[in-house]
Amino acid sequence: MSSPFDGPQRPASRRTTTIVTVSFAALLCVVGLVLAYRSLTGVAEDVDLGAPPSLPPSLTEQEPVAPGTQAPAPAEDRVAFSSPTGNIGCVLSSAGARCDIAERAWKPPAKPEECQANWGQGLVVGEAGTQFVCAADSALGAPDVLAYGTELVRGEYRCRSEQDGMRCSGPGGGFVIARAGYQLL
Repeated sequence: MSSPFDGPQRPASRRTTTIVTVSFAALLCVVGLVLAYRSLTGVAEDVDLGAPPSLPPSLTEQEPVAPGTQAPAPAEDRVAFSSPTGNIGCVLSSAGARCDIAERAWKPPAKPEECQANWGQGLVVGEAGTQFVCAADSALGAPDVLAYGTELVRGEYRCRSEQDGMRCSGPGGGFVIARAGYQLL
């Protein structure tokens, strides 16, 4: 005998459909939570934060260098660091400096045709001067923090952490990069 609290009896096929629908909705919720977590923590699937960021050709180890040209910086000469907020990540070596920014209120200039990777997520200064970054990787996520008011120096290049952004410079120019804007020096 059924009780008035049992509700109407459903056929087995409707119960199976309901179970499948609820299970699918739960799965979508879990996937949504995982994606939201990755978005909030800055973890992106296409960026391997465990790998050291690459630098433009003038700042990376490439093929052997022809006599009379400047050799790229050895790996032990490079240092990776983040701003105290973690919004800016940099790599500095005796061949130059690169800083990428996660959140910004500005846009880079139009992407040049020769750039076949991500464009404008940061700035770089090196032998070729100061320019926007064109790279498939990121300098973000370094665990070492450069405290406000301190600087690192490698060769003729230096980066200084300031409350209003990161300032990097060398003989080829320089830049200031911040959430609010950027400046080429």
